[in-house]
Amino acid sequence: MSRFHFHRYLAVTFILFLLAGCNGVSGTGAGGEDPEVSGIAAEGKAIGGAKVTLKDCNGTKKSANTDSTGHFKINVKDLKAPFILNVDNDKGRRFFSIATKEGVANLNPYSDVVARNWFGSRGRNIEQEFDSNDIISNPPLETQVPALISAIKSLLVVAFQKFNVQSDFNFINSSFAADGTHFDQLLDQTLIKIDNGKITIKLKDPETGFLAIIILEFNLSDDLTVTDTTP
Repeated sequence: MSRFHFHRYLAVTFILFLLAGCNGVSGTGAGGEDPEVSGIAAEGKAIGGAKVTLKDCNGTKKSANTDSTGHFKINVKDLKAPFILNVDNDKGRRFFSIATKEGVANLNPYSDVVARNWFGSRGRNIEQEFDSNDIISNPPLETQVPALISAIKSLLVVAFQKFNVQSDFNFINSSFAADGTHFDQLLDQTLIKIDNGKITIKLKDPETGFLAIIILEFNLSDDLTVTDTTP
């Protein structure tokens, strides 16, 4: 094999390796409709009139605005899953989410924790990777995101019961309304602080408004899906 063909072979192999985690999302879906990623952007109230941007596995970005209820939808025909989504609230706070395929992908403080931790636990920075125009190398796998959501939900069992959130509710993929009830009420009573690579999740008492309990405090670099066996 000549040096030219060998180098070309290496280049093609490297590109295929980077794209190995991309899934095909193209053509039309059921009923002849184009595939979409849709959801609700909320933080205890709807994040209305905001731009939601989606980045696909190949680095392509598409945007759509939320309506007054926080709802958005983005056509992902010919794009490659998985996707990273971003929305900023009116104070400039960034919220991220991950969609491993077309369908529902909400943006809220808990989806943000999931997305930031997935990247942070792998020594990566989600903001840098989202803001660049590069491909998403080694993107989230469809099995990894639910495992991370389950790990966080395991610490919210009592809160789910208190706010009448169904036990099978998923921060990212379950439908809900930003109407101050159920999961949206939980969002309203949640305070999530991200500082110096550490995330602290606190819950407020809905009756007094005072902070009641710190339910989780961890480093972005921690893998929350790993069971802590420390005695």
